[in-house]
Amino acid sequence: MSQSRNNRSIILVDYYEGAYGPTIRIDVQAVTSLIKVKDLFLQLAESVTQTVNFTETDLVIASGLNQLIMKVVPDDQVCEKKLELLVNRSMSIIFYWSMPSGGWRRCAGLMDGLLESHYPGHQYLTQEGVDDAIVEIAFMEC
Repeated sequence: MSQSRNNRSIILVDYYEGAYGPTIRIDVQAVTSLIKVKDLFLQLAESVTQTVNFTETDLVIASGLNQLIMKVVPDDQVCEKKLELLVNRSMSIIFYWSMPSGGWRRCAGLMDGLLESHYPGHQYLTQEGVDDAIVEIAFMEC
């Protein structure tokens, strides 16, 4: 295993066919990394950042997908799906995760339970059967 994969600060993002269908698992082992994810959600919620490619964020290693693009949309924009899959001509797997500020704030709030407990756990951030994949954040579960 490479030196970088042994670093507990690394955030692993893996796309695979899980027990409940297509799954994007964000695997976090360190409190500092979980806070980093929460802060990113808050930046989107507060429209400090409009769009971010999570797979290009520092300390993120992605497997099974090429890009996970997170975007804040206007509060009055209704999206049936929050997470949509696009496979382009070069067969790159790209997900667009779009929500109004309240959705990103909700995701940030879900991090609080994991941060406060300091125990392994996970949260689902998208809706099974509606979105093109389930996004699961796992904290210290490996």
